[in-house]
Amino acid sequence: MRRLSADRGASLPGIILVVVGVLLIAAAGILKWVIVPSQLKLPDNNSKNPLNVNLAIDGTYSGINNAALAKGDIARIKLTNAPISFNWSVKTIQTKDDSMLVTDTRVIILKSDGSHLADQAFAYSINEKTVKGSSTFTGNQVVPFPAPFQNTPAQTVPIVNPGDGITINFPFTAPKSTVNGYNVYNEQVAPLNYTNSDSTAASQWTGLTTQNYVDTVTPTPIKAATALAPKGEDGKALPGGLPASFPKAVISAVVPLLGLPADVQNSLKAALPTLPDPVPLSYLYQDHTTFNAEPVSGAVLGIDQDQTWSMQVKPANAAPISIPVLNLHIVPTQSAADIQANMARWTKTTSGSGMNNITKYNLMSMWIPLGFVVVGALLLLGGILLIVRRRPQAAEAAGAMDRPHVPATGRARPARDQATTQHPVEVRKDDTTRS
Repeated sequence: MRRLSADRGASLPGIILVVVGVLLIAAAGILKWVIVPSQLKLPDNNSKNPLNVNLAIDGTYSGINNAALAKGDIARIKLTNAPISFNWSVKTIQTKDDSMLVTDTRVIILKSDGSHLADQAFAYSINEKTVKGSSTFTGNQVVPFPAPFQNTPAQTVPIVNPGDGITINFPFTAPKSTVNGYNVYNEQVAPLNYTNSDSTAASQWTGLTTQNYVDTVTPTPIKAATALAPKGEDGKALPGGLPASFPKAVISAVVPLLGLPADVQNSLKAALPTLPDPVPLSYLYQDHTTFNAEPVSGAVLGIDQDQTWSMQVKPANAAPISIPVLNLHIVPTQSAADIQANMARWTKTTSGSGMNNITKYNLMSMWIPLGFVVVGALLLLGGILLIVRRRPQAAEAAGAMDRPHVPATGRARPARDQATTQHPVEVRKDDTTRS
């Protein structure tokens, strides 16, 4: 009983250190894999900074000048590498539980005269945590254009559930692997292939590390209503859509100005007499885009895009003829100050409180858990060593308490001496006298 009590007394400090060490290591795991991920989501309308971002990206445009075509100005109908501004805006309209109704507007401005080459609007029902599709919101949505394009007529568009594809944002803590993306023009989900995390133009300007993904779309039919036949707030058709047909005379006048290969022009010239007037048209979409995403918030920091739209004529007894009518090349060519301002706004809304929040995320998901693990491991090791070293000492002390007691004044007396003392020999008086 004495030895058991001694062992417990010697082990108690070590046991306390072991328990505290295990709790710290467990707390590190809970913080990193449970608490921090649960806080990563797009800010909804109830947030201090709801999602409302406007980005301007420079680029060039080659193709048909819609304004000139509408005016019959054949001399200016072809644009080649014309400087443009691509204005992309994302905004939260409504939230419910973990779902968000988000609008996406895209305005392409010709810098030479400020005319609009395209005004496009989209609406998505997405999950605020996974940034993938949600079935919560359905039907149609009226989408107004933000300032400085507030005078552009609002459009009525269908609310899209992108399913497993992302639309406005890469996943939080974006993986270094393929991510599914939703293409708004052909309405398909396709892979966005991870390429690298090397320094890019965007990261050089912003001082951020980026993860880069490539989207490659082979020619597929355009299905987006906002591109084919946009509708206004009242549901009536708006100008600016892709014409469903063209008069033969217009095609004959325009095609030679587009710089098409001779074989394409000859095929079209031979097919025109066999086609009805006006000529029915369909459209194809082709794209190659590199996205630069910030790894924590998933925010898109840079876009390098080559996008081609083609008009397709389908003769009755020949292969379809494709005529490129639009080539859009977008590159992040803004100044460092503009990039910093735009990206700060984007990361502020997508991650909660801007670049400071990315720093907080790194602190909460990496450095604090690492500190917990290091301290916990040291306490665990120290506790084990304390238990192992104290037990032999406790055992030795307990053994000493169990040994017989030896008087300090001398050795124990022999049994014979003890017997003599206890039974003294009686000496008779007569014997003494007799002697």
